[in-house]
Amino acid sequence: MTLLTEFMTAENFAAAVRKLAEPICRRFDLPDVYQLGLVVPNAVAADEAMVRHWGLDPAFMLDGEVPRWIENGKELRVSARFGFTYHQGYELELIEPHQGADFYARDLNPDGEMFLHHFGLRVQDLDLQTARLTSQGVPLLVRGRSGSGPLTGDFDNLN
Repeated sequence: MTLLTEFMTAENFAAAVRKLAEPICRRFDLPDVYQLGLVVPNAVAADEAMVRHWGLDPAFMLDGEVPRWIENGKELRVSARFGFTYHQGYELELIEPHQGADFYARDLNPDGEMFLHHFGLRVQDLDLQTARLTSQGVPLLVRGRSGSGPLTGDFDNLN
């Protein structure tokens, strides 16, 4: 488990992110990471802590039901609170799981600390990349769509 504090207190934040992400991206021929997904018990409190401790801008918060969520091939109703802010060129996504969001809730840090749940990558053809990775034995855990209006995007979580 990699805590956000480990990245934030590193001499070079971007280098610390790259050090962890590059071997994965290189192994699977993936683009550079643009996002760190952070599962937190309380997105508002986590955001306030990031503003207070590290001087980040306050996060943009979205709260509600996820429009599409397919976990292990089963469609589920899921709700969560998401917060988005940026640090040194990386998007930090705060994820506070609510109803049905067991994929995230099971990974909450028992001490309430913010930790890295996943890296976000932008790809041109999500279906093509997902098919390529699953054909290499990487399991698809969740397929979904989140956001609101023009901020809506499709995503897949592979392990």
